[in-house]
Amino acid sequence: RLILDSIHYLWPLRVVATYERGVLFIGGLPGIELTPDSGIFGGRWTPRWMCGVFPFIPFWMRIETLALCEDVVDLPVQSVTTSDGKTVTFSANIAYIITDVVQHYTNVQDFEQSFSRAACGHLAKVIRDETWDDLHQGQRKLEASLKDTLTTRVKKWGVQILECRLTDCSLSRQYRLFQ
Repeated sequence: RLILDSIHYLWPLRVVATYERGVLFIGGLPGIELTPDSGIFGGRWTPRWMCGVFPFIPFWMRIETLALCEDVVDLPVQSVTTSDGKTVTFSANIAYIITDVVQHYTNVQDFEQSFSRAACGHLAKVIRDETWDDLHQGQRKLEASLKDTLTTRVKKWGVQILECRLTDCSLSRQYRLFQ
């Protein structure tokens, strides 16, 4: 297995599948800062790769590929106290698609974590400012608010938000256990 992996890494061609897009990072020498205007073989120029077979120089080039299919992130369950003092437990999921692979790789360090935290933070903030009755009757408004906020936030990350859905939103009792 190790020999096959080594041969694959040293092979001078890379394949980008039809459902993928790739980003080529060049100039991977440690400690050397190269500029985009120094050309394809001397800088951090990051062209977008469509599907096909492409030349590859090991140890100098790095190719990252992403599938451009719809994906869904499930947010963790959260508990927040509303403005009228009621504890609400909620969760949501968000459907998205990657629209720009270069932006996705170069404008955010950890997309999944940043995306999830931004969504959870927005939901918690909005729910804290609402009363339970307003929140319970306005769940579609909350979903629309989340979609609008995330659409603006993740556009620079090369992502388009398709849909936001609350999967759970209910009153809950909170118990604390002390040891």
